[in-house]
Amino acid sequence: MQAISLIVEFSIKPEHREEFLAVMRTHAANSLKEAGCLQFKIVTPSAPMDDRVFLFEEWKDQAALDWHLAHSALNDTRKRYDGWIFNRHITHGRVVAP
Repeated sequence: MQAISLIVEFSIKPEHREEFLAVMRTHAANSLKEAGCLQFKIVTPSAPMDDRVFLFEEWKDQAALDWHLAHSALNDTRKRYDGWIFNRHITHGRVVAP
């Protein structure tokens, strides 16, 4: 089985950036406790005016990701930040090298 990666790009409303990051830190910590979560990193650009935040997630396999999507607090997390973002783009892929 190949590991699955997600790269999630958010554009955040500036007045909600710190709230968003706090929610994502909690979500990342909870996700890392799930059996199939291999990595969950929050990345912010170095440019001071860049409104984006990226998540880099790596899951053991599609079944682990499917479990996360169905059973984690993801939907509640999305409801919390929904009004704080302009856009969300998800790239789903397979890890081809360690």
